[in-house]
Amino acid sequence: MSVPLLLISAEDDGLWPSAVAAEKIVDRLKRCGAGFPYRHVCLAGAGHAIGMPNEPRPFSNTAFWREGYAGVQGGFIDYGGSPSANAAAAREGWCAALKFLKAHL
Repeated sequence: MSVPLLLISAEDDGLWPSAVAAEKIVDRLKRCGAGFPYRHVCLAGAGHAIGMPNEPRPFSNTAFWREGYAGVQGGFIDYGGSPSANAAAAREGWCAALKFLKAHL
């Protein structure tokens, strides 16, 4: 089965390299001659926790986690991005998703 695929990543993802991973997927799809539509939208300056437009978001790009959680140092984890970049990315990502769905459903 083949279905349209939309990948949305964050350029400054502090949790994992989402943009790099998405590009690897796109490269593989190109090499394999994927017979379905796909698109990668990399959101400039955005961090991991972009959310949806107009959704209440924290005013910081860091979050507190208990010690011992993977990747946590000093109790805080940096998601990357900034509140303003994440807000812009939420709008851009939402618009891209709607446009992609409209084109392929």
